[in-house]
Amino acid sequence: MCTYEQGKAIEAALISEAGKWDEALKMFPIGAMGLIDDATKRTAEYQEAKRQFDFAFAKQRLFSAEFTKRYKKEILAERAERRAKLMAERNDGQ
Repeated sequence: MCTYEQGKAIEAALISEAGKWDEALKMFPIGAMGLIDDATKRTAEYQEAKRQFDFAFAKQRLFSAEFTKRYKKEILAERAERRAKLMAERNDGQ
């Protein structure tokens, strides 16, 4: 696998990739009920963007699941550190 820091970088890249394709899907017109109409869904451009998004999101989901299992302690320690820092800042402001 990789180190915790490398994993965070990989996860950020995968999230960015999925986000890029999510933005591409948002460019297609939405109908009155908030859904993409069937004619648009049949276009090659939409199908390619949807396929790319599904693939990128699946990769991100699988990586994140393994990453959070493998580095659970590090993630919890990082959260606790952030929380302590936030609480210290709030207490200093009072």
